[in-house]
Amino acid sequence: MDLPVFIQLHHLQHYIYFVMFLAMLADATFTVLAVMLLVSLGAVSLAPSLLVLLLGVFGEQLMFYGIGRKFNRWPQLAAWVNKVAHPFDRHFYSRPFHTLFLSKFIYGLHRTTLMRAGMLRIPFLNFCRYAFYCSVAWLIVVAGIGYAFSASYEILKKYFHYAELVPLVLVIAFFLAEWRFSKHLKKDL
Repeated sequence: MDLPVFIQLHHLQHYIYFVMFLAMLADATFTVLAVMLLVSLGAVSLAPSLLVLLLGVFGEQLMFYGIGRKFNRWPQLAAWVNKVAHPFDRHFYSRPFHTLFLSKFIYGLHRTTLMRAGMLRIPFLNFCRYAFYCSVAWLIVVAGIGYAFSASYEILKKYFHYAELVPLVLVIAFFLAEWRFSKHLKKDL
């Protein structure tokens, strides 16, 4: 039985958009790729799907920003996070859009970046503006890739996670190099 027929026969078309929204909170990349596969199969409509995906990714960003705002209630945890994340904070103040956008493509860094923005108390309306534009740009890129390669979905899913690990390794290497050089330079002074 075809997937579009299965969804229509089981009256899931009314709930599929709600499920999409909830899935975006768990794993946005996988959800967007899966939804684009469903769109290419004709199981769901493109316009409502994109709207729900955009609301889901924007909702995720707001949720983790709010969690970050609550982190300051625990002084020991906040002090530890401030110590670890301090070298990264200048990026929020100088290039908030770039920081949020690039972190979206780095596995394991995006949600911590959103929480850090909340901890830094980036003004909420500014954060919403940057987060919305990042969400739109990220969704265009990932949905375009997902729709274009929906025929080879399994291959794309496997390699997309590997592609997310490369920037993570580069960011870690950058911070380790920065830490090492600053330690070396402080020693010379």
